[in-house]
Amino acid sequence: TLFRSMKALELCTVLPDRSARVLVCGGDGTMGWVLDAIDEMKIKGQERYIPRVAILPLGTGNDLSNTLGWGAAYAGEIPVEQILRNVMEAEEATLDQIGRA
Repeated sequence: TLFRSMKALELCTVLPDRSARVLVCGGDGTMGWVLDAIDEMKIKGQERYIPRVAILPLGTGNDLSNTLGWGAAYAGEIPVEQILRNVMEAEEATLDQIGRA
């Protein structure tokens, strides 16, 4: 839920600015909760703590993950260690949230 996402992202406020990375394991709905929590951080003036976010596509709808090049589904074919390395080395991209309610 949004509340859990917000609580989890609050941990980023105890880390150095812009140092956290979060791997979201789910689909478009899960990613939506995390993006909503990030919006709440912006409202609270916590922009400098917002983590960089990556997606491991485990949901039924993985359109965002597929569009960003992380794939349409994950079935265990890539070792978790490699996924974490990929997250740490990934290029940063800015998302436009026009149309989000």
